[in-house]
Amino acid sequence: MAGIVHRDPTHERRALQHPGGEGSWMRAVRDVLPLRRPDFLRGSGVRNPLIARTLETPRLLLRPYRTADTADWFRIQSSPTIREFLPWPARNRRASARHLQHRTRHTRLCYDGDFLALAVTRGEVVIGDVSLHLRGTDPLTFGAEIGWLLLPSCTGQGYAAEAATALIDVAFAELGANWIAAVIHEDNHPSLRLAERLGFHFGGRTPDGRYRLVRLR
Repeated sequence: MAGIVHRDPTHERRALQHPGGEGSWMRAVRDVLPLRRPDFLRGSGVRNPLIARTLETPRLLLRPYRTADTADWFRIQSSPTIREFLPWPARNRRASARHLQHRTRHTRLCYDGDFLALAVTRGEVVIGDVSLHLRGTDPLTFGAEIGWLLLPSCTGQGYAAEAATALIDVAFAELGANWIAAVIHEDNHPSLRLAERLGFHFGGRTPDGRYRLVRLR
């Protein structure tokens, strides 16, 4: 199943700030010292920041990424089915490993725009990904945007619903989000059906024409 279309913050930051591309010396520096504004310049955070940890479901473990996931991540992000609805560039093994390194650093939701990604594992194998983007920090109005993806060979068994439900529950109960949004391409029918089963309702279209579905707390 191809997941919800969500923007890759690492890829977008690279495109905006580093026109030198994949081979630039600036990329090598950034991979070691990722660019991030100090917290004191980021305004007010949410009352209860969400820190990535392992979440256990009946059949899965959702956990922060590790460098040991390199081979699994390359298989996932190289899948044409997964990439069909994701704005990800084609990456060789080296570029995929760099992308994974960035993903290992996305472990906290506190300030507007923060991104958290968890590996969806079955046994010792990473079979998918779930993520949250924090949208706002006002206690009365803030929410999060969720994304999910799953290896095509693992679809049809309820894994995506199981993983997404676990992250949604944590976002509402622990982070205190007022709403969760899912932004999905209109042709991504498996994800649209899954969002409907998870209790999301149509909330309009994004400027680029994708569906925006919302679930309230």
